[in-house]
Amino acid sequence: MKDMNNIDIAYYSDLSQAEKILVEGDIQLIAKRSLTGVNIAHNIELIHVLNKTYGYKPEVLLVYSDEILIGFIPLSILHNKAISLPHFSYGGYCGLFELERINIDKIIESLSMKYSGGFVIRGFQPYSKYVSTEKVAYYLRLEKASDDQFSVFHKKLRSQIRKATKNGVTVVSGSLKDFYAIYTENMHYKHGSPHLSQELFDNLLHSYSSGEVKIFTAKFNDKVIGSCFMIGFHDFIEVCWAATSLKYNHLAPNMILYWTMISYAVDHKYKIFSFGRTSRDSGPQRFKKQWGAVEIPLIWSFDKELDSSHSKFNFLTKAWKLTPSFLTNPLSPALTKYIY
Repeated sequence: MKDMNNIDIAYYSDLSQAEKILVEGDIQLIAKRSLTGVNIAHNIELIHVLNKTYGYKPEVLLVYSDEILIGFIPLSILHNKAISLPHFSYGGYCGLFELERINIDKIIESLSMKYSGGFVIRGFQPYSKYVSTEKVAYYLRLEKASDDQFSVFHKKLRSQIRKATKNGVTVVSGSLKDFYAIYTENMHYKHGSPHLSQELFDNLLHSYSSGEVKIFTAKFNDKVIGSCFMIGFHDFIEVCWAATSLKYNHLAPNMILYWTMISYAVDHKYKIFSFGRTSRDSGPQRFKKQWGAVEIPLIWSFDKELDSSHSKFNFLTKAWKLTPSFLTNPLSPALTKYIY
């Protein structure tokens, strides 16, 4: 077995140059053999989108063994802090060899020396002794045809999907305008959190060119009552943001929205559908489990120990929900540059 302790590391902020190197190193092979497979963070156009939206400096950490590229980590730099990746569930290493087989200490030492502000790496394995394991992801391995996919669902789940249709809910390809309106409403009144900039979603739609971005919208009597924003790369697709109007939840728009997304993924030959991240022991976690998805623990690694107290966060969440939207709407895009 090849010794992966002797590795070399290089950094590239010139993304056009990094892309060329990654192609020469056969990024397709790297993605295919990666321990966790490829995900949307491993399209390095995503760090370009984040740079264009928030001004984060884009950088790619490349890992070599015997002058052969064996992996990479996409990075966004804010105040000399390396993040992989802000505003998304994942980031971290994508490579030809499992993380356990390479000299991870050398990678962490390199990051610590280069970035005085520290690092945050979001992935599926620990990069340091300081980790958070509060979040989980849910992956659904897809069947080859939509009918086969529908048939493997539990009878009760199939009934709930049909219920939405019987209730008169329809799903169509959506617009950013429709999605953003209901997304911002949910972030404010349901989650008590600042919403992301509309510019981010617009840049994703126009600049995530090596992958795919798709919006679906649920309607009832021509009124938008739900919407979702999906991102796909290689054989992996994820619903990154989804929102429904609380007033119409009794019509089960979530059920038909998610089934539409899943059937779309099947029809377009994706192999993995990700429901995105969620907190443990929560309502969203139970919703995602019912689809037969497999729980994937998320491990977010840090350069130092974090304050684990949630009291301040809970207070800010409650305060944000009570603050009028005419105040929160203009503040949110600026705040989310630093809340990632």
